[in-house]
Amino acid sequence: MRSLPAILIFASVLCAASPARATSWRPPAHPLTVQEKVDFAVSQSKLIGVGTAEAVHDSLDEEGTLWAWVSFRPDRWLKGDGGEKTVRLYFPTYVNSWRGMVEGWVRGGPTRCILFANPLTDGRLALSLHPEFYGDGGVVRLTAFQGAESAVANGIKRMSLEGLASNSALIVVGRAHRSSSPCTIGGRRIYCSEVLVDSVVTGTLPTSQLRVYTTYGPVDPDSTTIFALKAGEGGAYEVVGVLGGAIAVRRDLVPALGASLTQTVSRLRAAAHPRQE
Repeated sequence: MRSLPAILIFASVLCAASPARATSWRPPAHPLTVQEKVDFAVSQSKLIGVGTAEAVHDSLDEEGTLWAWVSFRPDRWLKGDGGEKTVRLYFPTYVNSWRGMVEGWVRGGPTRCILFANPLTDGRLALSLHPEFYGDGGVVRLTAFQGAESAVANGIKRMSLEGLASNSALIVVGRAHRSSSPCTIGGRRIYCSEVLVDSVVTGTLPTSQLRVYTTYGPVDPDSTTIFALKAGEGGAYEVVGVLGGAIAVRRDLVPALGASLTQTVSRLRAAAHPRQE
């Protein structure tokens, strides 16, 4: 699934660059519902674990950078497989709020929680964090969020190809570029994108130019993308799942799924039009 460059999610930033020292968070065009917060966190995380946060530690890397991390003992992985042993999940260096929050939890003893994470290029695991993620920005203390595991499990189903297909009015493959005029969403003018459609997976194209947006504005420009869309405001379409319904394609491959574009389109069509017994 895709993340927008202007929306800095810790793991995606850390994979590509040295530790950042400051960041800002673009606000959504409208307040996210709880379900949208769940879908946002799920779609931007390759690993989601239920387990116990045991302690917060600090350590230096080979370049002398100080990193904080939480030792996390997983009971099970709802998404992905981080293994059975206790793992280190690293905090961002440019904000202290999440580290302080989790440190406060474990000061009172090991804490049951759900954590979202992504693997880094060096093999480490990083917490996937954003102020608008479910829970407290992507860290979910189970005693504070009743029904959290069920909520996240349902989000994983919604963000699967089958879930996207069933919740989309239109799915296309195409390339986006920023629209010459903004979209008006919830009374606010935000940048949106126009899509040059290569193929329609399911649904019917509008008679006018296909304009799409996310609650954070336009999608990544000029790269081939699968767009899972729902009817939005002003004749435009909104990406399903905050960002989860914009799936990057690279040279006829879908990296997030480890599948070809042809295989992915076939799965989406089969889910959108299930055979009748």
